[in-house]
Order: sequence, then C-alpha cells, then structure tokens
Amino acid sequence: MTRTAKLLMEKMVIQAKFPYLIEITYTDNEGNVVIYRYANTDEDVVFEEHTFLAGFFKISLPEQTSTGFTDASISISSVDQFWVDKIRSAKVRATIRFVATIEYNNGSDVIEPIEDMEFILTNAVLNETIIQWTMKFDDLFDIKVPYDVCNDRVCPGLV
Repeated sequence: MTRTAKLLMEKMVIQAKFPYLIEITYTDNEGNVVIYRYANTDEDVVFEEHTFLAGFFKISLPEQTSTGFTDASISISSVDQFWVDKIRSAKVRATIRFVATIEYNNGSDVIEPIEDMEFILTNAVLNETIIQWTMKFDDLFDIKVPYDVCNDRVCPGLV
C-alpha cells in the first residue's frame, strides 16, 4: 500500500471516530454535588438539557495485562484553575463519566448516548494550561473499555 493510500485510509478512520461528552463529578466539603461537563469539540454542545463546554481533552487508554487493566489517564486543556483547586480540596475523589459521542451524519451532528463508563480521578497534575488525572479502572464490574474509539491518532479535536 502506498503512503498516499495509507494516509487516505487513516483519514477515513479519523472521520469515523466520534468525540466524547464527559461529566466530572465531585462532592464538595459542604456535601454539595458539583458537575462539570465538557465536550471534546470546538463549540459548546447541549445534550439532555445540559450544556457541555467546549474543552479539548486527550485520553490515554488502559491496557489489558495478565493481572487486569492498567489505569487510563485524561488530560484536559484550557481548564479553570479555580475548579481544579476545588476538586483537589474535596474529601471524596472526583469521578469522570463518559456520557455520549457526537456522530457526524450527512453534514449534521447526532449525539448518541453510550454505555456508562465511569472512572475515579486520582493523582492530579496541573501546569498552566492542562490538568491531567489518572483514571482508575475497576475491572470487578467487567466493564469493557472501547479501546478503538478515542485516542490521539483517531479522534478529531484531541490535543
């Protein structure tokens, strides 16, 4: 296969993959549940009466080993330092839930819910523009992570 053919094939694969909508949830020290919603797009997205803010993120997927699964991680760019500090100060760890994907169908966007995938966020690392968390994967519930759905090579909008 020629280099051009490989690039065209890769482009088709990229166009066939869909950005995620995610919810980051934590309980603050007063017991209030706080939810931040992000879409891996360049525009805000409304889904099920909730606004998901445009925010580019990259997911490093878990790998299956002989002893189970390794942890995944997520990096979100252009985040507000204020809410990162709030999440870090909470006594209960934050979780991330993958809510839906955006399918591009005949020139229009269709948002499709996906099977619940939820991770506990740990080990926050922050620089001036990006926060990165480890996503703890619990294979006790036999959750299947869609390895081929989103990574930095095959998902548009990832940093």
